[in-house]
Amino acid sequence: MVRPRPAATAVVSFLPGHRVGQAYPLLFAAACFAGLVWLGRQPTMRVEAGLVVLAGGVAGARLGFVALHLTHFSAHPVEITWLWQGGLSWVGGAVGAVVGAAIAATITGTAPWDLADALSVPTAIVALAGWTGCLVEACSFGRPVPEAAWAPAAYNNLGVLARRWPTQALGMILSAVLLAALLRWMGGRRPAGLVGAGTLAAVAATNTILSLTRGDPSMLIGNLRVDTVAGLAVFVGAAGVAILRSRRPAV
Repeated sequence: MVRPRPAATAVVSFLPGHRVGQAYPLLFAAACFAGLVWLGRQPTMRVEAGLVVLAGGVAGARLGFVALHLTHFSAHPVEITWLWQGGLSWVGGAVGAVVGAAIAATITGTAPWDLADALSVPTAIVALAGWTGCLVEACSFGRPVPEAAWAPAAYNNLGVLARRWPTQALGMILSAVLLAALLRWMGGRRPAGLVGAGTLAAVAATNTILSLTRGDPSMLIGNLRVDTVAGLAVFVGAAGVAILRSRRPAV
């Protein structure tokens, strides 16, 4: 199995020979803070709800990664808590955040579908930060491809330079487009929960499609990466909820 790579040894994929330390954790933390600030500024929303959702998302993301590398973590259980070493599953994070949102809505008295909508912008911010961190730290890197103008030279997590799919850059661009669209069209009358479910579906679609271009090691289900299969399941579920909510009266 492949052990999690210490972030401090990551090679910056856009600046050959330069190294950075802990860029991904810093970007992720900043995105979470920005998301909580956004949530706290929304009418009827409470920061406490965001903290519960964040806790659920981080726990789910870590446990999802641990489940995929159970042999290693069974022998080194203390490393489960070493979040600074890297190792998060976006699918596990999505599931954990949904569970956290359900708990947060219950304990804070927040309308669950309203909370889902309010979490759409923070979700896009975290997605953007995640792909940016992957670009900086050379994680979730693209598969090597033949010489092509659209495939710039980039490093993998071992510092090997090659022409690759611009997976991280595409993830950044699509996440930024999603965030801009949400900020532009958040207002207006829509069925409660539609924006939240649609945002999760958009993030899942982005990650699932881009997983087909990734070159980092992964468990396989048949000929597909496990994150491709799991991401497709998240997309189908979120898109289904969005369709059902679209049939509800606008509020």
